[in-house]
Amino acid sequence: MRADIFLSRVGLCKRTLLKKTNTLLYIDGKAKKASATVREGSIIELTSNLLHFKIRVLQIPESKNVNKKERSRYYEEIVLEKLLPKKDDFIRWIFED
Repeated sequence: MRADIFLSRVGLCKRTLLKKTNTLLYIDGKAKKASATVREGSIIELTSNLLHFKIRVLQIPESKNVNKKERSRYYEEIVLEKLLPKKDDFIRWIFED
């Protein structure tokens, strides 16, 4: 299965995030495109302006629609963090001279 389709089906990121922003995608430690193939046991690392995560693929979803409650059975989180700026830092940045 393609990496971008897998990530969107399990709800980690949208496919447009991979297409339109500066994102770095690594599969098993090698830089890859969003269309690269993902298999069970692969380790996916994604870094963008908004989030950074590293997961291990446990299972490939067979259907297009994956229930939100069942999404966690398809991957194991190694690192998952959102890189959103803090509100005070953002306000300070806007009003700087």
